[in-house]
Amino acid sequence: MATPNPRKRKAAAVQNERTVKTSLVMGASLHLQLSAAASIAGVDRNALAIEILTEALRGIVIVDRRKNSGRAVASDRPDPASLLSSDDEIAA
Repeated sequence: MATPNPRKRKAAAVQNERTVKTSLVMGASLHLQLSAAASIAGVDRNALAIEILTEALRGIVIVDRRKNSGRAVASDRPDPASLLSSDDEIAA
């Protein structure tokens, strides 16, 4: 009896962004469901997990405020001390 040909799986889509490796802890039944769904879709578990998470998180927007946009610099804004007049100091 000949062994059946193994099914070829599609490779994960090439990503242009930096990737990070992570791990998930899941129950055995969920792992089995993920494996079955990946097999039906003809992709590996990683590609299916990425597809599922991407779709589930589509509405989430991350804004990184650490990056300087270059639009505003300190010299663009007036010094707060120069905005106060002597009348304001007396009223306070």
